[in-house]
Amino acid sequence: MIGTRLFTSLLIAVLFGAILFACTAQQSSQKAIYWTQMVAQKSPLQDSIMFTHDTIYGETSGFRLPKQIRTGVCEEQMSSDGYTYRLLRAKLAGENDIPIKATILSISRGNKILDAVILSLDFTFETEHFAHFVVTTDSIHIHRYEVEHLEYDKETGEIIGNRNTPDTTIYSSLYLIRDGHIIKQ
Repeated sequence: MIGTRLFTSLLIAVLFGAILFACTAQQSSQKAIYWTQMVAQKSPLQDSIMFTHDTIYGETSGFRLPKQIRTGVCEEQMSSDGYTYRLLRAKLAGENDIPIKATILSISRGNKILDAVILSLDFTFETEHFAHFVVTTDSIHIHRYEVEHLEYDKETGEIIGNRNTPDTTIYSSLYLIRDGHIIKQ
């Protein structure tokens, strides 16, 4: 009997704690943004936003962006200082029509886009390219990965198979966000 009461009391305490945590997290999520590549995997929620290639900057892994990019909005949130942050996804075609999934962050105020940066270009064309990122209202941390799975003949440069252990190169970038503008560090 005492064990059942103790168990019930503990269960109520845990549930109350979970409810309190959920309420606190909901309040704080309205003040700050915390997006990762997992959020970007969601299907776009809203109509598209059109960009021209000269309004977006960031690491492109040698890929040349098309003149116009149509994106879908995966997440959108307004910061306490009136800036709208949008996490965008686009499907692009690379060399030999290789599909490329682009993830872009845009910051705007009103109807004017102030800044936009490429967070990730995910594709495989001999080398696998992808990125992990974290976006907050203050900064963007990006780790871009290039994974080389193929083995090449040293003399001819021809592909001869797959490596047992792929070579991985990681490039890290840090951007700060100030007054709606993205500044590379």
